[in-house]
Formats: sequence, structure tokens, C-alpha cells
Amino acid sequence: MSVRRLGMSQLAKDAGFGTRIWSEAGYWGGRFYHLIVAAGTGAVLVASSVQHVSPLILAGWLAGYGLYLLVRFYFIAGQREAAYYQPLPQFVRAQIAMGLLTLVIAWLGEAGTRGYLWLLYSLQLMIIGRHLSTGLLLACILEVWVMLAGLRLMVAPWRTVASFIQTNPDLVVQWAWIALIGFVLHYLLRNIEARDGTIAVLSEINRLADRRQVWPELGARWEVVLGTYLRNVGGRCGSVWLCNQRTGEIRPLTTLGRRLGQSCLVTDPNGEGEPITIAADHPVAEVVRTGRPLYCRRQATLGDRLSRTHGAVRVYPLPPDIQGRILVPIGEGDSGESRVLGVLSIDFDRANPPREPLLDHYFEFLGDMARWVMPILKFIQQVEEDQTLHRLGVQVGSSLHLQDVLDDTLDALTGPLGFELATISLVDEEAQLIRCVAGRNVPAEWVAQACHPLDSNDIQADVVRRGEMEVIQGWDERFDRRIYKRFHHEQLIRAFVPIRRQTGKEGRPSKVQGVVEVGYHLRTQAQIAPDQLAMLEALMDQVAVAIEQARLFESTERHRELLAQLHQVSHKIASARYPDQVLKTLGEALQRVLAADIVMIYRYDRGTRTIEPPRVFGEVWGRRPLRLPPLDRGVVAEILHTGRPYYAPDAPDDPLLSEPYPPLTEGEKPGARRTFTLRQNIKSFAGVPMLVNGEALGVLCVNYRRRHAFG
Repeated sequence: MSVRRLGMSQLAKDAGFGTRIWSEAGYWGGRFYHLIVAAGTGAVLVASSVQHVSPLILAGWLAGYGLYLLVRFYFIAGQREAAYYQPLPQFVRAQIAMGLLTLVIAWLGEAGTRGYLWLLYSLQLMIIGRHLSTGLLLACILEVWVMLAGLRLMVAPWRTVASFIQTNPDLVVQWAWIALIGFVLHYLLRNIEARDGTIAVLSEINRLADRRQVWPELGARWEVVLGTYLRNVGGRCGSVWLCNQRTGEIRPLTTLGRRLGQSCLVTDPNGEGEPITIAADHPVAEVVRTGRPLYCRRQATLGDRLSRTHGAVRVYPLPPDIQGRILVPIGEGDSGESRVLGVLSIDFDRANPPREPLLDHYFEFLGDMARWVMPILKFIQQVEEDQTLHRLGVQVGSSLHLQDVLDDTLDALTGPLGFELATISLVDEEAQLIRCVAGRNVPAEWVAQACHPLDSNDIQADVVRRGEMEVIQGWDERFDRRIYKRFHHEQLIRAFVPIRRQTGKEGRPSKVQGVVEVGYHLRTQAQIAPDQLAMLEALMDQVAVAIEQARLFESTERHRELLAQLHQVSHKIASARYPDQVLKTLGEALQRVLAADIVMIYRYDRGTRTIEPPRVFGEVWGRRPLRLPPLDRGVVAEILHTGRPYYAPDAPDDPLLSEPYPPLTEGEKPGARRTFTLRQNIKSFAGVPMLVNGEALGVLCVNYRRRHAFG
């Protein structure tokens, strides 16, 4: 038959065993703890009385004790057992047991006072030491002393004190043993209860820290944690503060007042309980900044100079009914490199102030307990970060205008994310530049001067090419020395983060659209937290989507406006009466609508197979006459023969546009026969055949002196 085992913590408490030693014998000892004690008590009673009382009287004593055990184990159970183990019933139980034991010893007379029955008083003292206060235990020890002395007087009345002491030399030994046993049992039982309370709160904290717990339930369960802290140190009020290192804000998460009928003064004339900043002149902020515990008292004392913890004591105007306050940091990481996530604060009233010589022990105990709250604070921070990112993503992505997206992004960077300064640089594909387009808390000249080629060694161009975030303090070879010196960048710590979606098509990283630069002045903050960088990268994914949408919207708007303008041009062309008038109207309109530098229209006569001199619209540099393109080579011939458009975003690198024909001979200077593209500094070119019924009647050439990406 299998035996149903009780919970380990209850058995350990009953057996008085620690949590590290747990054997089969230990289990059975805990399982039948009360029966073992009862059997031992009965054995001592029988062994001490069997030679001095009749069997009938001894049987009556044992029957009475057995009746008590029957009532205790079969009638006092469940809810009755919970009420039975309250302080008052246990005090009455102990007093009745001491009275009955005293009667038994008195019944036995000389044999009782000289025997060992008096040792059973230790069982009653154990009951009092477990359920009642230390002061009451001392009173009961004194009561036992009086009982033992009274029993001796009943057996041998004294005439003088000297004769009484001479007659009872072992009485003082009994007194000493009773006091020693009572104190040791009280000390051990309180340690066991403190251990059980610690185990219970740590188990509850572990359960609270479980991410599977529903978020709204966390607030209500803080009371379990704070209530245990307050019981262990005798505090009146407790609170837990959460520190947001990004925004520099510290705010209370929860507050609990322990004693019934007393409120916990969280909001007092000093502003306790309200959010504060890390830089504030406030004890909580001081603990966050230093990472060390602190004790606040209402007024200074002469003992501060002699106290070895005086460096951790601060005079602070506390609420009227609060005598002292202990604050300990809740940190993450190794000592020396820990980051404070929050602060545990415990208030003490005048009836139970903290013992200042034991402050180090208070700090150590509360610090060890507070570390178990760290997973909860991490969970709360993660939930708040997710909520913040969602809110910022909605805010940034709510507009279709690029400038609004940039403004909302800067608001997010210098607001909820907590950065002191920020700039946004976007990639200009047409000009092949990375250009700063917006900034917050930076000089306007900085924004205007931060523009560099994408193929340069500049830090932002390098971030665009590699697509990786960098955090830099001090000089770097990729910085623009002119900007670095003028705006004192040696005083900054900055992060450069690419703006791009984490995954594009087919799960591959998307193209980098720009770079966000954020940071702090070193006098304000000397480092950027890893979780802050993680939030920044996550936000950039949403910013990239918003910028894509805004650019697509603006591109669509420009396309719509272009089509509207071309529609107007078509009406003007249709109303023209002569070919020259048609070409003039077409060229001028296209140069204006396409924002081109030079528009050229070549007419082709299919009958004579000749190309006529072009009509040119725009400013042509120099006085050198234009040469007619040949029909057997060059870009115009290519377009006429294929009947397809020809686009060259990088015209200087295109052989059809930049290489002379025939090739230069040996000894001929490279600039002797430069093409039109090179002479006019054309960066981008587009050529379109002019078709009628599928036959090319000419070529329209559009030239840009800046790089232009053809959509």
C-alpha cells in the first residue's frame, strides 16, 4: 500500500529539519511528528511515576492524555486547526499543560521534584516560543521558575533562605536549564518560521516572475511580496519603484500598508509616491544613481559620527508617523557592473524603528530578497517597451507625408526612447548621397553640412553599405573632421543605426534607406543601454516601413501631377499647326515637366536615311558646334535601330555616351575628342524613340547634370 506523502515544507516545519537534509527517515519523522512527541511524553510520564503511584492512577493519567490526543487529531482539523494554531489558543493550551504538569509533580512529592518530569516544561515553552513573542516567553520562563520553587517549598518548607538553598542545591541548575532550553527552542523555531516565510515568498515571487502569468494579475499579487518583506523586518509600509533608464523617470509600481486600520502614506507633503527623475534630490534617485542601499531618518543624532554605517544614513523629512526608511536597489548584472532596475522601500513607524547598529544586516537581508523581484521588473519593463514600440509605430506610421514621418520619429527618439539628441539622414539614390534631412537638439548648421557621397569613407555611408549599427565615443577615422571639431563631437557618445526593414522580399534584409544618429552629451550620460539600442533597432524597422510608404505616396503624387501636366502639353501640341511649332512646344514642356537640364529632339528622315540637326532646349555650355550623330554607331543610332528606350543613370560610365569613336590613337590626348556627355557634364541620360505606326521618326534625348534615377 502506497503512503500519501505530505508537502515537504510542512513536514520540514513539523520535524524541525532543514530543507537540505531530506531522507526516508526524515520523511517518516515529519509524517508522524506529533505521535512521536506524544509517545515520548507518555514514556517520560510512565517512567517517572510507575514506582510512586498506583497502576489505576497512572492509567487515569494516560487515559486523560489519550483523550486530549483524540480530540486534537480527530476533532480539531481543517478550518478548526487553523483557528487552533492562533496565538491565544496556543497560550491557553500551554498554560493548561503547565498547570497539569505542576499538579502531577506535586502529586509525586519528593520523587517528582527530584526527578526529571520538570523537563516536560520545555514542551510548553516550545509552544509559546513558536506562536508568541519573545517577551511573553521570558514571562513564562519566570512562571516556570516560580512553579519549580513552589514545588520545592511544598515538599520541604524553608525556615531561612540559607537552609532552603542548602536543601535544594539543584534548583538553580533546573532554572538555568529551563531558561537555556526555552531560549534555544525559541531561537530555532523562529529561524524555521523565518525560513518557511522566505521559501514561501520566493516561491510566490518565482510564480509572479513567470511570463505565462496574465499581465493584469501582477499588480494585485505585489501585496504577497511586500507583505512578506514587512513581516520579516517589522515594517509598516512598503513600496517598489521602477526605474526607466531611457527616460530617466522613476515611479512607484505598488505600495502596501501592513497593519490594519493604518494607511500607508505614499503621497505626503514631500511628494513621496509621485514619479521623479534620476537626477532629482531624492533618496530613491540617490539609490538609483549610486547603486547602494540607504537609510533615511527624521533627524540627525550624535551617534551618526560613531556609526560605521554613517555613509548610508541620510536625514530626510519623512511623514509625521514614519520614524525611518530603508531603501535598497534592485539590480541586474554582476556587482560593479549592475544596472539598477528599481528600488525597494520599507518604512518603519515609531513603535518599531529599525535598529541602526544592525543596518548592515537589514541591507543584506532586504537586498537578497529584493534580487528575487528583478525578473518581475524585467517582465514589466519588457511589457512596457512592447507597448511603447507599438504606440510609437502607430504614431510614426500614421502619416503619408515624409516630413511628418521624420518629425514623429524625432519625437519618439528624444521622447519615450530618452535620447538627448537625434538626426535623420536619408539616402538620395539620384545624387548617390547620404544627406541629413532633420535633427532635434542639434545646431541647424550640423544638419546642413552633414552630406556625403555613398561611396565615401564617412561613417554614415559606411553604415549604409554594411547595414550594421555602431556605437562610438570619441574620434573615429570615418568622421568628418570639420563637423567633428566645429560641433565638439568629442563630448558625445552616439549610436548610428541603419533605417531598414529587418526582412525584405524572400526573407532577405531590405535596402538601407538612411541612418539615424542618436546620443548623449557625456556630462549627461556616458553609455547607451543595450535594451535601449534593442528598442531603437526595433523602431527603425517600423520607421523604414513608414518612410517607404511616404516616399511611395509622394512618388505617386508626383506621377499624378506629371500626368496632369503632360495631358495639358498634349492639348498644346494638338493645337499646334506647324511641325516646328509642335517640336518647340514639346521640347519646352518636357524640359519644364521633367526638370531636365537639356532636352534634344532629333528628327529622322527615313526616305533619305539622314538625321537632321537637333532642336535643343536648355543651356548648352561652350561654343563648339554640335556634331550630327552617325547612323552606324552611338546612342541615337542604337535607339533608332532597336526602337527601344535607352536609360543611363550613370552616363559618364556608359561607353555609348562617353567613349569617342574611333578610339583615341597612340599619342592623342584623352581630352582631344570628348563626347557631348563629358563636355556638358551630363550625369544621367534617357533616350526615347518617337514612334508613329511602329516606325521611328526621331529620338527624344533628356539630359541631367545631376544624377537622376529613372523610375
